[in-house]
Amino acid sequence: MFIPCRELFILNIHIGTNQHIVSKKSMKLILIGVLLLFQMHVSYGQNLYLTASSGYNLGTNKSNFENYTYNKWIAVVYPYDKDRVAYSLGKGVDFNIGIGYTTRYKIGFELAGSYLYGLKTMGSSQYIEDDIFKKEIYSRFYRISPSVHFIHELKRISLKMSLGGIVGFGKMYLNQEAIYKDEPWVQYENEFSGGIYFGLKAGIGVSYRIGKRLSLFADLNWVNAYYSPSKAQVTKFMSEGKDYTDILEPIERETEYVNSVEAPPYDTKMPYKKLHERFAASSIGLQVGIQWILWSKLSDKKEAE
Repeated sequence: MFIPCRELFILNIHIGTNQHIVSKKSMKLILIGVLLLFQMHVSYGQNLYLTASSGYNLGTNKSNFENYTYNKWIAVVYPYDKDRVAYSLGKGVDFNIGIGYTTRYKIGFELAGSYLYGLKTMGSSQYIEDDIFKKEIYSRFYRISPSVHFIHELKRISLKMSLGGIVGFGKMYLNQEAIYKDEPWVQYENEFSGGIYFGLKAGIGVSYRIGKRLSLFADLNWVNAYYSPSKAQVTKFMSEGKDYTDILEPIERETEYVNSVEAPPYDTKMPYKKLHERFAASSIGLQVGIQWILWSKLSDKKEAE
């Protein structure tokens, strides 16, 4: 079939990572210090609680992609690669609910579920006169986060430190557009799905008790995560105002991520095989919410006070 594009080409995306090295001795000292701080005061109570919160997350530990076409078979080619756009799929607004249990020694456990409504990261490059290439990337994720936390109480105010993991599933979207003389020339949209969202989560927080069972809280959370999809699909391909999505060959429209690939020639009736990729999905964010105590129990000593 004929698609009115300038040229076909192959593009590899190089995903970068930031590595932070901390000595084991320093980590042990930090951990001991934090544990001592949070165990200086022991409140002999137990409780079971629910939480609900929402917040905004900034992308961190960003990777980058060329502001260039991603697709192998249907593509616009320029004489050189001009720009890179830093991104993280962790950027966005999240909505969270959780259930937790705090022991009599103020060490607790929590299981939280969240929905991340990712916000777009956009890039724009002018390669030649009157020719602009635009790209945007964003995500939608459902996540589960188990964690352990340590609490230090100061009358109505409580301080909290938490550490745990985070895992989830969802989709990533990559939209691209070439504009020539202020008119759309080529547009194509990609949807990445399957696979896994995985990482670590840590945070610090403060809560203020406004009633016997109700508290307001604010948490500052750090997430170090990535998303590795198992497949991708071109959901829209237009060129010079005409929609060619439905007539794309399977190899042009679908991608499967695998551990190893075969050398060409390729079977055009099968999805294109590509090595697994990891897309940056880290963030730092502030969440504000409420905590409702479902059940609580105080020791004899605490009740006597």
